[in-house]
Amino acid sequence: MNKLVIAFAVIALAAVCHGAASGSRLTDCQRRAEQERRVTALPGHIVPECDANGEYKAKQCFGARRKGNPFCSCFSRDYVQIKSPSTKITDCECVRERHEILQQQRRGGNRAGNVPTCNEETGEYVRG
Repeated sequence: MNKLVIAFAVIALAAVCHGAASGSRLTDCQRRAEQERRVTALPGHIVPECDANGEYKAKQCFGARRKGNPFCSCFSRDYVQIKSPSTKITDCECVRERHEILQQQRRGGNRAGNVPTCNEETGEYVRG
């Protein structure tokens, strides 16, 4: 009986330690994506996409498609929507960079460099 209790205690402790260790290694994006996947699959339900480093991707797509294109929005690094949903968005790196520079300038930061110009519909960088 004592061996069974000890074995159970060891297994329980290992499970708790493994759960704590694996949970602490998740980024905010990975944790949120995992939580959202557990929620019922509702139409238009957004499960955040994470990049290879576990950070939020700038472009997040979701829901129904219109003429083959998904609805996408641009998000900041801390998962705040910075561009409204559209089927015309193809890239959000410019939108995110512009948002970050303008935010830093508003806070009085000395962010050097030019504020990029982004295509209003696609979100892509405008060269020239």
